[in-house]
Amino acid sequence: MEIRSGKAMWWGAFDRDALVGSLGLVALGERARYQDVQTASTHRKRGIASALLVAAANALLPVVKQLVIVAEQSAARRVYERAGFAVIETVVSACRYPRD
Repeated sequence: MEIRSGKAMWWGAFDRDALVGSLGLVALGERARYQDVQTASTHRKRGIASALLVAAANALLPVVKQLVIVAEQSAARRVYERAGFAVIETVVSACRYPRD
């Protein structure tokens, strides 16, 4: 498990006792990938995700040289772009559902 081995770390943002934002960051050598970035719907558009992205990155610098996020085309992706991330690859998938 990555957390036990020390390769993954988790951050949370709290409003009093309530967890309102969280993310993980898994470091693999000089590269790290953000995991499961979330903000409670009641707390969106307040800069919580951006603050967590920065806090997590600062905790691993200068060891980590490259940060990676995998995101679908969404409002969240715009948050990442405003934080300085660039789209370098687009992943497309297809699904065929069985007929009823």
